[in-house]
Amino acid sequence: MIIKIDNEQADLIRRLGWLSSVGIVLVACIFLGLAIGYYLDKWLHTAPCLTLGFLLFGVVAGFWNSFEMIMRCLKEPSVGNGCDRSLQSYDSEGNAIENTH
Repeated sequence: MIIKIDNEQADLIRRLGWLSSVGIVLVACIFLGLAIGYYLDKWLHTAPCLTLGFLLFGVVAGFWNSFEMIMRCLKEPSVGNGCDRSLQSYDSEGNAIENTH
């Protein structure tokens, strides 16, 4: 059984797939900041100062990256726009090429 999906539905599915990575980016930034702070504190014997500082930095970086990803995806499709890279093809002058599939 083959299900036909029109371009609008395919666009929605691609955007939702791309936006689902936002949570992964947020958690990865927080974990990375926590890990760096923890190991620096362990090495320099300054616990918990660097752990808290890098954790805060990771939280800020995670939310900033998530915000940027969401805003990039919600903008109108344009050349190089984050989540629309696989949605549309462009020629060397930046003009959209119509998909024939």
